[in-house]
Amino acid sequence: MKQNHEAMRKSHEQMREQFKAQQNQPILDLNAMHAAHQQAEQQHAQLREQSSAAWLAFYNGLNDQQKTTVSTALKQQFARMEQRHEKMKERWQQHRAEKAASAPAQ
Repeated sequence: MKQNHEAMRKSHEQMREQFKAQQNQPILDLNAMHAAHQQAEQQHAQLREQSSAAWLAFYNGLNDQQKTTVSTALKQQFARMEQRHEKMKERWQQHRAEKAASAPAQ
């Protein structure tokens, strides 16, 4: 899984370098940029699938008590993620309300 992460990171960096090289051209080759992006996405999808398969194989090897422990930890993580999401949503709504209040009436 670490290898997959490194491979994805390396692929992303290569794509960034290709895009930087394209920016130096007077006319962008959007077809080449799109093809490079599609190729990277396909590679990343394969690597993600390999990682998922490895995690699922590991999880399927656990006994019920271990699965309960993992499930509890994941549920706690999901709850924290939901709390952060709600907090961000509240901040965004507050920001929009402040922006609307400060806008001049027309």
